[in-house]
Amino acid sequence: MKQLIKPLALAIAVTFAVPLVVDISADAAPRRAAKAKAKRGGGGGGFDGYWSVSLHTSYGNCPAGLRYPVYIRGGYISNGGGMDAQISGRVDGAGRVRASVYAQGQSGYATGRLSRSYGSGGWRSASAGCGGSWSASRGGGGY
Repeated sequence: MKQLIKPLALAIAVTFAVPLVVDISADAAPRRAAKAKAKRGGGGGGFDGYWSVSLHTSYGNCPAGLRYPVYIRGGYISNGGGMDAQISGRVDGAGRVRASVYAQGQSGYATGRLSRSYGSGGWRSASAGCGGSWSASRGGGGY
């Protein structure tokens, strides 16, 4: 029996001891904080600032070529100014976008992806019965 318990106790000790290894280097805390923030979807992955977003209608009776200024800060998307619309959403550290817009009595949502300077995706408004694609470029706040 002792011969069976000793290897089992060693296996249990190794299994539970390995995850307790801690990085105590000088830059470990900032790295851990950034990793945790990215995991939560915050931080925006360097996407903060003003973006110009153009909507391209591919079906339905929505106006073609609408353009919205948006502002991203800490991964949160909001109205960039100069228009009467409510915009909210998130961009995660990898650039994945989920946003909603409420303007002129209609609501819609968009999904897609941003890179450092550009972005694209799709949008849909069930209330207006239309949708299409969107493209974005960095800059263009407050127009």
